[in-house]
Amino acid sequence: LVVSEEAIEDNKYDRVINAAGRLKRALYKTADIDATNTLVRATSSSYPGGDGVALASASHTLPAGGTFSNLMATPMTPSRMAVIVATSQIKKFPGHDGITEGFNPEKVVYPTEQWAMWDGILMSDKAPEPGAFNEINVAKRLNLTGVPLKFWDNTTTNYAFITDAENGLNFRWRRKPKSNTWVENSQELMQYSISARWARGWSDARCVLFVDA
Repeated sequence: LVVSEEAIEDNKYDRVINAAGRLKRALYKTADIDATNTLVRATSSSYPGGDGVALASASHTLPAGGTFSNLMATPMTPSRMAVIVATSQIKKFPGHDGITEGFNPEKVVYPTEQWAMWDGILMSDKAPEPGAFNEINVAKRLNLTGVPLKFWDNTTTNYAFITDAENGLNFRWRRKPKSNTWVENSQELMQYSISARWARGWSDARCVLFVDA
């Protein structure tokens, strides 16, 4: 952000300082959007992971041969039954040796538009569907955290379960945000900047069960 000497002389400096403060906001929003893009692009073959396929794929390779899927076989809209099906599939995920390892779901991440559905599914004491008044809601007993993502705006139907698999989804600062301010005397300009470096991705696709509804 470049501020002229005239802006300072004309008593607009406070407004400029506010604008400089928005640089920090812009950086963190950029980082949030970039991290969310991992899910936005989860099924796109244009963004492969270390095993050569997308984050959400039915063709993740195993070292000794064979493949496994971290896609829900039959996509379901958000519901208690979807949680049951997803949890069962996650608990049957194979380990690196191809033998069932099993993991547990910890979070459900979804576009903001789904927040009301997930609150009802995850927080009701009794089964939320009609006609099941006396049945306990097993989805609540899993203690899943619902996480609406405001920047997941390419879909209103997809969602994903985040598991406790190690080396799953990661966001790491390579260099944390750093601000600089300096004067360019030759042109009578005040300059503000903010920069950072980060990496995001995954090492083990078992970290996610994706629903491509």
